[in-house]
Amino acid sequence: MGGDDFDQLIVDHWKEKYALNESSFSANDYNQTLRMAAIKAKKLLSTESNALIVINDLNVEISRETFDNLIESLVKKTITSCEQALKDAELSTKDIDLVVMVGGSTRVPKVYKEVEKFFGKTPFTGVDPDEVVALGAAIQADILAGNRKDLLLLDVTPLSLGIETVGV
Repeated sequence: MGGDDFDQLIVDHWKEKYALNESSFSANDYNQTLRMAAIKAKKLLSTESNALIVINDLNVEISRETFDNLIESLVKKTITSCEQALKDAELSTKDIDLVVMVGGSTRVPKVYKEVEKFFGKTPFTGVDPDEVVALGAAIQADILAGNRKDLLLLDVTPLSLGIETVGV
């Protein structure tokens, strides 16, 4: 689940609601125009109850309630993934001290509320969700460089993970 999935749901909603198709646009970038507008709407809906966007002189809108309904199944999949991860680790939500949310979609109020409800605790917001992965990678690099000896990271994806190319 991620922002692209949410964006596509908004695009699909607008296509249906406003009968949008390629002939509705003068530019050749129909899909890109709609996707960029959906991103803007999604970001607005993180703080507003309604998003009104102008696309090529056409006003399109979406309410947070509609957006929440559109993303419901994806949010449920996220919670199911959390349940499975806890089960695989033989842990319960009571064993979790801190929930750190990663990625821009964690700013979506529905996502935040459902994660909070599932874990029974308010997610930690002391780190920018767009920077948390990079911060972890920087800490790991610092450890590998020998600069930090007071930290030990466990369950990290092996450093041998990479991309294989043929004929290069």
